[in-house]
Amino acid sequence: LRGQAFDWAAHAALTEQWQADHDQLSHQLRQHLGAINPNSGPQLGEWLQRTLPASTLQQWPKTPKGRLKTNADSLALFADLPAIQPLLRYKAVSKLLSTYGTKYDQHRHPITGRLHPHFPIGQTVSGRLCAHKPNTQNPPRLAAFRALFIPEPGKILIGADYSQIELRVAALLSNDRAMVDAYARGDDLHTLTAAAVAGVAPEQVTTTQRQQAKAVNFGNLYGQGPAGLAQTAKLTYGVTMSAPQAQQALNQFHMTYPQLAAWKRQQVGLAQQFRQVKTQLGLIRDFDVQGNGYLKGEAQNIPVQGSAAEILHCTLARLPQALQGLDAQLYHNVHDELILQARPEDADKAAHALQDAMVQGFLEVFPHGTALTAGLVDVHTGP
Repeated sequence: LRGQAFDWAAHAALTEQWQADHDQLSHQLRQHLGAINPNSGPQLGEWLQRTLPASTLQQWPKTPKGRLKTNADSLALFADLPAIQPLLRYKAVSKLLSTYGTKYDQHRHPITGRLHPHFPIGQTVSGRLCAHKPNTQNPPRLAAFRALFIPEPGKILIGADYSQIELRVAALLSNDRAMVDAYARGDDLHTLTAAAVAGVAPEQVTTTQRQQAKAVNFGNLYGQGPAGLAQTAKLTYGVTMSAPQAQQALNQFHMTYPQLAAWKRQQVGLAQQFRQVKTQLGLIRDFDVQGNGYLKGEAQNIPVQGSAAEILHCTLARLPQALQGLDAQLYHNVHDELILQARPEDADKAAHALQDAMVQGFLEVFPHGTALTAGLVDVHTGP
């Protein structure tokens, strides 16, 4: 109800900068594309067909009718091509302007001057919270935009997020000993996966190899195949993998964490037989009532993502009592992160209370998960 304070003056200046960038890029694109409208999928597809070599066109994502896809994700897969780079910059700025520019002003409350996003309960099949009007859980990955979210005068922001929460949940649901023991030791699972995939010692893992391992770890939780993993690695983690390399990484993952691999197969079998899967606290994803969706992927992921959401819900229920006596309030939730605003003199106590509530929320859902609480919560101050 308090809403989120937002720096509207800085937002206006940022929007002006985006508009100037957009105008400049539009001019450059006219020189690059000629009469082609970059916002027209068919026209852009024809231009790509004429411009790109046959080897690239063969790899390019296509629609069910065989046309070249021209959305930003498809273009981003070929971001290393000079012909594509101006288009990507144009589409990125166009997205910022259309979604986060002057349109954002409509979410300014006429009385408070703040954002008051809606967080509907039970709207997602996994039970995970979502936000709309506006969707403040998915802001652009720009420090300048994220800095627009500010605390009330005289207060600071305190953030705490669950570290690798879905992987920890998967470890507990599957009772995979390699994963459970790794977290109990305080190891970083991304580094361990990277070492297994690359065939090197954990201390020899490079930044690129760890980024690739993040794609492999999370891609496995979503039931991705080699093609999907290769695309996610490129778009989300900036790592190039061929489909055969992705398949090899998936195979190595399953050998490294065999009990998780067996649990995933079991989940798919149960979903196909009984047409439903459950989270740790019993939320049911019914494929007959709610539609099939992506059964194979959801059968593996809903129990994990949904159980992680239940941890967050339990934490939120604990917060009012945890913060009692402190001038500190919940400011925002971004998936696995909770953000408070507090007066500086209460900040240390509020941060400790938040961290403790998050650990207890985890143990409320997984009472046997005490060994996995090492490094569970990362706390930081600022936006």
